[in-house]
Parts: sequence; C-alpha cells; structure tokens
Amino acid sequence: MTLEQAVKAEIDSWDITLRSEGREMSYEQFVRPVLYGIAIAIAEDMRENFVGGNEKYLNLEYHDAVKQFREEYLFSQLESHQFKVKETALHILASPNPENARTALHSRVKEIFGVTVKELRERKCGDYSSLPELLTTEGSIERAEVKIKEYADLLRASLLRTLMESKSKEIAQRIYELARDEVAEEGFLELNEIFEDKYVEAVSRFREWYINQQIKRSKDGAEAAKKCGLTDGAFRQWVFRHSRTMADFQQ
Repeated sequence: MTLEQAVKAEIDSWDITLRSEGREMSYEQFVRPVLYGIAIAIAEDMRENFVGGNEKYLNLEYHDAVKQFREEYLFSQLESHQFKVKETALHILASPNPENARTALHSRVKEIFGVTVKELRERKCGDYSSLPELLTTEGSIERAEVKIKEYADLLRASLLRTLMESKSKEIAQRIYELARDEVAEEGFLELNEIFEDKYVEAVSRFREWYINQQIKRSKDGAEAAKKCGLTDGAFRQWVFRHSRTMADFQQ
C-alpha cells in the first residue's frame, strides 16, 4: 500500500458528519475529497522530511553509495559538533584517548575528503553544507498542525474550517504515524538511526542496509547482485552467511 493509499484508507475510516441548521453536509461529495488532498500533501511533506536526501543512496552502485555515506556521515558529525575535532572524535571513534582519537579523525577526513578539517569547514564541501536537518517527532506534528490550519483558512465552508482547526492536532498526529510507518517500511528510519552510530559501526551497518534494501527492491536478487557489484555466487553466499532467504525480503 502506498502512502497515498494509506492516507485515503485512514480518512475513509473517519466518521465525519457536518450539520448546519438541520441540514447535513455531504461527506462523500465535499468533506472527504478536501481532506484527501490536504492530508496527502502533508503526508508527502512529512515523508520528505523523514527521508531527507537518503533515497539517492539506492540509486548509486554499492561502492559509490558507501563512499557517499562515509562523506556525509563525517561531515554531519563534524558540523553537529561545530567542527571541534577532539569533541567529534571522542563521540564517533572508539579510542578513549583524546589525542589518539583526534589524530585518527584528522587522518580519516584527509583520506575521505582529500582536505584538512579546517579546509573542509571553510569550503563546506559543496553539497554537504545543505544537508537537511530532520525534524523531531514533536516538530513534525507541530509543522503539520500549522499546515492544516493554513489550509483551513482557505476554506469557505465555515463548518469544515472549524472542524479542521479544532481537530488539527489529532489529524496531524495520525498523518505523522502513517508517514512514519511508510518510511520505516522503506528502510529509511533505520538509515537515520545509522547516522547516530559510531563511525565503524555506522559504515558496517550502512553496507548491510544497502544490500538488504537492494535485495528487497529487486525481489529476485538479480538486480541487487548487479547493483552491489557481486557475482551470482557471491550474492548467494552473502544471503546464506546472513541466514536469510529471498522470501525474507519479499514480506
């Protein structure tokens, strides 16, 4: 079920009846179509916030995807720590020794970006300076609630406008849940979590996430093997080593 289908199914389950001076407003002919459009637009906006720019990884070949992840992971961690090398290093590297961690991070940045941390900060490394900041749960729901009220202000039917304004928080919460479930099914919530791991674990989890998602999307595994740069034999060995079958990815 797509996100649009899930939103429509959810709205279909709502019992909304509007009455004015004894007259009943048609739910079928007016209320539901309006809510469809508004809810789908907000759900898509939420999905985009959840996913960020992470869909691009699955369009890349395996080695390019891993390279891109390593770059964006390190840049986002440095940026979140205001490019303080020692603080970042202690947060993402395993070494408990501040100086060893600091030296290791400098080496890692030079290896991956080809520049020093100072140069990386000054250049903002092109596209990495515009990496999206994901909203929190509360932020997502509040943003959706504001959008619902904005849409409500555009409606001429006062009863429907009042209904949407009074129920904006409940509607926003439910749309949030639908968008979150959709993104979780696509694997992007897990990827967002991977960005919070320490460096070595994050890269390892990303490699497995990428292969899992390629298999899931290709169904028969042939396209996944090609995207991952694996021979058929190597692909089957990977699946076997992880105690998986193709049926696991088709659920």
